[in-house]
Amino acid sequence: MTGRNAFVYVKGKLGLLNATTPLYLQACFKPLDAYDEDEKYVELDLEAWEELVPYILKLRVM
Repeated sequence: MTGRNAFVYVKGKLGLLNATTPLYLQACFKPLDAYDEDEKYVELDLEAWEELVPYILKLRVM
């Protein structure tokens, strides 16, 4: 599943397919063992959606 398809899937599950305002996904992930304080925010490629889902602690759609 591509990142775009994953986002459309989430919007569909939440009944937001016809939303007129832009939607954004915000996810919190489990920290890695080698967690570095300087790396609190990272960019993620949504093409890797299926690999990331098991590590999501909290998902917010804005």
